[in-house]
Order: sequence, then structure tokens, then C-alpha cells
Amino acid sequence: MALHSHKGGSGKTLFAMNLSAYLTQLGKTVALIDMDLTAPSLGTFIPSQKGLTINDILMKRATAEEVFFDATHIIGDVPGKLYMALADMTGEGIAEINQRDTEAMLEDLFTLIDLVRTKLPGDPFNVDYILIDTSPGLTTNAINGVAITDQVVMILRLVNADVEGTYHFLKTLFNSVQPKTSIVVNQIAEHIIEEQDGRKKIDNLIKNRIVNAIPGLDITFAGILLNDNEVISNEFRYAMESIDASTIKPRPIHIMNPNSQSFASKFKTVLDGILND
Repeated sequence: MALHSHKGGSGKTLFAMNLSAYLTQLGKTVALIDMDLTAPSLGTFIPSQKGLTINDILMKRATAEEVFFDATHIIGDVPGKLYMALADMTGEGIAEINQRDTEAMLEDLFTLIDLVRTKLPGDPFNVDYILIDTSPGLTTNAINGVAITDQVVMILRLVNADVEGTYHFLKTLFNSVQPKTSIVVNQIAEHIIEEQDGRKKIDNLIKNRIVNAIPGLDITFAGILLNDNEVISNEFRYAMESIDASTIKPRPIHIMNPNSQSFASKFKTVLDGILND
């Protein structure tokens, strides 16, 4: 499953991390891959994790067994297991992986196909779900991440640029591959929903501008996630506690926070629609 967005700041990475936690709560073994090679941020959930990255696999410098690590401990006591492969967050690493020519980036596709279809489903990982946090937009890296999966979750905010960008991305993508796609609208203010027919208006907008605008394809509107004050407060506290670079703390996984039950309940409702569709 690929998690994608037209623009950055949609909450895609937060969604990917919390989805991973939810699946491990259900007893699943999950592999979470950071393919946002331009602006990686999955590493912010890990306390001082250093070592080889997904970049090293793509550059043919390391194997999956050397790069993927057991990250279940960041979620807590769950029956499932989480493996992660982070992207290189250093300036040098980002420059190296993104300054390669188009042929090298296309070669990444074959590396990822082998990883997703052979290595991760087999020993020693034996994963049930593979989640790919892509880079936003219509880039080669993004298309690679989406093309190798059988399901895509598009995260967007309710602004024209996101709605139109999502439509054009999916229309372009479906010219070559046709994965099952779920649309999630994120970061909606609660007062918009409470206004007269607010939810119905959003539903009609997404269906008219995206779902029904690409006929004959497997696209569904999975649901809406509201702005959550507790989530916003937790992210703010995380940022403030990380002012001293020597004591940076990992970002909170909100679905595991007992003080974020409102978010967890609404998030799980959207996820159940995606997973059971």
C-alpha cells in the first residue's frame, strides 16, 4: 500500500505511522518504507536511530536484511511486529539520491519490485502489509512507490491545489497502472462539518472532481479526518521539547496515546473503510 499526496504538509507521514501502529495492534507484521527521498520525516518517530537506509538499498550498497530493523518498540506492547527502512535525512544523502539520472531512478523500480514482491513477504520478514510513504507530487520516486503496490491511499487537504493535483496524478497514473485507490480528506476544521450539509458538500466535491471524473476505475472516498486539538497539542509539545538538538525526542504516535481517544476512534473508522474495502 502506498501513501501519497499531491503536496507536502497533508499529514501523509503521520497517517502512515499511525496506520502501521494500528495494523500491529491487529497482530499484523508490517514493513514501513520511507520513500520520501526528497524530504524524509519518518525518522522523526525513531529515538536516535542510525545506520543504513533505504538509500543504500537503491544505491546497491546494502541488502534488505541489513537495512530493515525491528521498530515494534516505538509502538509499545502489541501482538504484531513493525519493520522499518528509513530514508537518509542528511543533506548529503538527499542530494546524492536525487541527483542521479533518470535511468538510475527507473532502475529503482526493479529494485523495489524485488523488495516488495519477493524479499519482504519471505524469510526472515514474512510481512502481511507493506506500506510505502512516498514523496509528494508527480515525481519519478513517487510513481515508483505507487506503481509497485496494489493499493494507494491519497491524502489531501480541502484546497483547490490538492483536489486538482490529486485528480491529475490519478488520471496520469491510471494510464499505465490501475491500483485500488482510497481518497482521505485530512485536516478539516470541525465547524465546517457542523455547518449545514458540510459533510455532504465535501462528499459531493470529492466524488464529482475526482472519483466520478475518472470513470471505470477503482477509486473510493474513504472518509474525512478532522483537525484534532489533542493531536495538534501533542505535536506542539514534541516540537518544543526538541528545541535542544542534543535531546530530540521521537514524535508521538497518536493512535497509541490514551489522551487521543477521539482521534483514534475517527482514524480507525477511516482505516477500516480502507482495509475492508
